Amino acid sequence: MQINLEEILFKILSPSSKIKEEVALDFLQHCEFIQSSTKRNLAKAGDFTEFEYFILSGCLRSYYTLEGSEYNCGLFAGPGVLTPWHIRTENSISVLGVQTIGECELVRIHHQNFADLREKYSDLRKFGEKVVFEELMRMRKHEQMLLSMSAKERYIEFLNINPGIEQLINQGHIANYLNLNPVSLSRIRAEL
Repeated sequence: MQINLEEILFKILSPSSKIKEEVALDFLQHCEFIQSSTKRNLAKAGDFTEFEYFILSGCLRSYYTLEGSEYNCGLFAGPGVLTPWHIRTENSISVLGVQTIGECELVRIHHQNFADLREKYSDLRKFGEKVVFEELMRMRKHEQMLLSMSAKERYIEFLNINPGIEQLINQGHIANYLNLNPVSLSRIRAEL
């Protein structure tokens, strides 16, 4: 697959990151580009997995299964990063399932290669710290939404935080993520 270096950097490492060309080239030498179809499982709970994923385009969800039902705990749209704790734990075992929603273009890198590169290059280390901080804030906001907002407020806030995502992700996944049933979400959408 032939992809422009700058395009990858801006999509994966974000336009605000100041990544030097030598760092980018080193990073890219360790990456694998993946075009994925819908509902491809990148990991299931209990799977051994050794990769970090970056989303060029498309959407992913992280979920857990309880008594045969799936519950979304993360929705991710590209360009973006699937943070490590959604795909694996410290011992490389996935606690959650991770699945593509629709067609996706992804980049993956072995977690040890990425750790070595973060240690070698301070700009990649800073990028990693920024990603972790942003994910902590996203998780905190989601928790706050579930605990303190009405169903309508949760949906409006979700759209404000994720502009355009409703065009990419099935409404059932959004309802599940917001702890709503699909009928309630349909009613809310009709009111707006």
